[in-house]
Amino acid sequence: AITAAELQYIVNGITPDASILSNPNTPQSKALEWAKNDMKIYNVEVASRVAQRYCLATLYYATNGTGWQTNANWGNGHECEWYGVGCEAGENNEVSVTYLDLNSNRLDGTMPLEVGYVTSLEQIHLWGNNLVGNIPSTLSRLVKLHTLY
Repeated sequence: AITAAELQYIVNGITPDASILSNPNTPQSKALEWAKNDMKIYNVEVASRVAQRYCLATLYYATNGTGWQTNANWGNGHECEWYGVGCEAGENNEVSVTYLDLNSNRLDGTMPLEVGYVTSLEQIHLWGNNLVGNIPSTLSRLVKLHTLY
């Protein structure tokens, strides 16, 4: 299983600003705390999945996930079972998140830069929500992305 130190290392590689992670009010800090708790109840042994789960949790907290119209399973169990998350099994049966379909779901806030670290994303559907601010420059990391709507 991934250790707490390994989790911190993975998260630091995605969100390197310690002041963001140490402020308990940021989505990133909330996602990290969730991930620390989640490790105790749900075993994820692959670092890339730990990273994608942290990134998705950051999206949840950054866009008022508790206020979403549908947030079924978010934060519980396998991320591919979370509402609006689609996955494919890749090399070595490694599961990758390939799409986010959360359109018209009352997301409210700013898309966090961490979404750009779910590098397997091919489609992001977020239309019909109350998202504000800029599209994060980190989305340029998503070389497989062909749909952003």
